[in-house]
Amino acid sequence: MPQVAEFEAVARQVGGRPLSDAEWADVLSPTMWIEGRIPQDRVTTYVSQTQYSSSREIILLEIEPSTLLPDAAKEAKDSNLRQSDTLLKYFNSRQRYGVVGHNKTKVKDFYLIPLYKTNDIPDCLYVVRIEESKRDCDLFLGVLVLTKQLEQRPLPIPVAYQNHPPYEP
Repeated sequence: MPQVAEFEAVARQVGGRPLSDAEWADVLSPTMWIEGRIPQDRVTTYVSQTQYSSSREIILLEIEPSTLLPDAAKEAKDSNLRQSDTLLKYFNSRQRYGVVGHNKTKVKDFYLIPLYKTNDIPDCLYVVRIEESKRDCDLFLGVLVLTKQLEQRPLPIPVAYQNHPPYEP
């Protein structure tokens, strides 16, 4: 939501099946944009139902403002933190989560949950294996709902039987 805030961030996976580097390229774009907002209870209900889906999986990300900006002065880093805080407050004051736009076919839905360092992760997300640690800063929790890939199993190759003579009438 550029009209509300724009900042650089870093993300790391904290929940769900670990994805390979190749899978990440099919899931995340270098730039995220927020298309809108959604009531918290709708996301909670949807995520709770998705845990039983055989065609979907949930991946969780911690997304925090980057303080490691290249050649950035203190003012730029402070601005990045302020912009992130503005977006956190925006969603929190409206009791909404962000809806992240995506152009990747494996991504079904992508939500951005504001998470203050003193808050717990929403209960509905504990169905996902989570690597939770004490947070040092306010951040966003990214909830990726991905389309599961069906395993491609090779078809059995017909075997010609050579130990029997061919049938001749």
